[in-house]
Amino acid sequence: MLWFQKAHIDKRPMNYLYSEGKNIILMDNETYEQIEVPVSHVEWEMNFIKEGSTVKVRMYKDEILDIEIEDTVTLEVIEAPDAVKGNTTTTHKRK
Repeated sequence: MLWFQKAHIDKRPMNYLYSEGKNIILMDNETYEQIEVPVSHVEWEMNFIKEGSTVKVRMYKDEILDIEIEDTVTLEVIEAPDAVKGNTTTTHKRK
């Protein structure tokens, strides 16, 4: 029978500072250490974080497993396609 040790996963709060080429730069809130994370590892999350946002980084030893974004974010819609006639979310009542 094989026995495995439990992996100790650290969950650290970090601030997203900026993007630099194919990496994003995060800063550990406790040690102020800056780390680089490849954008390819966090492509989906990048849709919801902006500079200065706090994320939680899950790490095993020095390897970043993933980042967890906040449950709610405030974003501004800058561009949206034009509305199409008849494509509404409310129903019209006819009398």
